[in-house]
Amino acid sequence: MSGELFSKWLAHYDSIHRGYTPRGMANAVCATNGWTFPRINGGYNLYRGTPAAPDIDYAFPVGAAGPAAETVTNFAWRPHAADTEYFYVLRAVGGGGVESPSSAPPVSVVFDAAGGFLGGRPNSPMALTVTLASGGRFVPRWSYSDVGEEASPTQFRVYTDGGTGTIDYDHAVGQIAFRTGQVHFSHTSDAHVHGARRRWGVRAVTDAGRHDGNEIRVQEVADAEGPEPHPNVVGEVIEQD
Repeated sequence: MSGELFSKWLAHYDSIHRGYTPRGMANAVCATNGWTFPRINGGYNLYRGTPAAPDIDYAFPVGAAGPAAETVTNFAWRPHAADTEYFYVLRAVGGGGVESPSSAPPVSVVFDAAGGFLGGRPNSPMALTVTLASGGRFVPRWSYSDVGEEASPTQFRVYTDGGTGTIDYDHAVGQIAFRTGQVHFSHTSDAHVHGARRRWGVRAVTDAGRHDGNEIRVQEVADAEGPEPHPNVVGEVIEQD
């Protein structure tokens, strides 16, 4: 048996532990005392990781399903913790127990402090820019595409650094409603003193409070003064009958 085939055999057939390993139990290898792979029609294995352990742990499946399944649920003994973000990956398994490589990016799911599921993540705003308006005001502008989104936003939250150099994502200075079908959005800020340098960021937020997490930022300097008078402009009053 070649080294490659032997490594694949060891990944699925475990006669020493009689299949009572995380992968063996997920794929019912324990039912054959570790000698054969009983899912002859293949199926799916579900894996996950967390920000604390960012790499997906492929040694410990957290769920499994047969080939005709449309959903895969995590095992009861692999529950979710409150106030935690998880990253999930699904892999197809062939009839001989060989898994496909992961082609899709991990899917993020988040639970709040009470254990409630916050739903999918919206896409990040695109093409963020900032222009100037009269009176020292700023106008951040951005676009949004729903292609590939996990969840639709209900609003955009606008943030600024207030001149500190670090954007405060805990306190939004503006909220713009999302409208289905609308692509371009903008927000006009309050007035700032002339010469004030401000950085701006925008995040998409769902109705459950889940934001996209981007840290894209732009900056500009406020203009609160009118232009200098042109030195060559002369006005003359002419009397008319």
